[in-house]
Amino acid sequence: PAGGDTVRECLNKIIAKSAFVSTISGASNDEKVDDTSAPTFRRSPSSGNITENSTHNFRPTHWWNGLPLDPSSVDDDTVTNVPPPPLYTGWTRPTNTCPYYRTFYKSQAKEFTETEHG
Repeated sequence: PAGGDTVRECLNKIIAKSAFVSTISGASNDEKVDDTSAPTFRRSPSSGNITENSTHNFRPTHWWNGLPLDPSSVDDDTVTNVPPPPLYTGWTRPTNTCPYYRTFYKSQAKEFTETEHG
């Protein structure tokens, strides 16, 4: 454990750092989104230098593969019964994505697997 977090909290934070979300609002698997329509976010340093152009203020709506974070928000049964996508394990980030941990939802990271998103 680190920083007073329990082992469970540390594992949840690790998973939240490996769960990538789309930085394109409202993008789904069926939509082809031009890279130029994505917001420009600057990666903020771990030191917490948060600006309005950092992902820390961004509220993602979709996972990195286009599935919605909240399947209950979609009326399609084929989507609501689908589990979250596997964690992204590639060496480079998928285009127009960021880790869940680096978004507005960072405060939920310690309980990531126990929230509606995890």
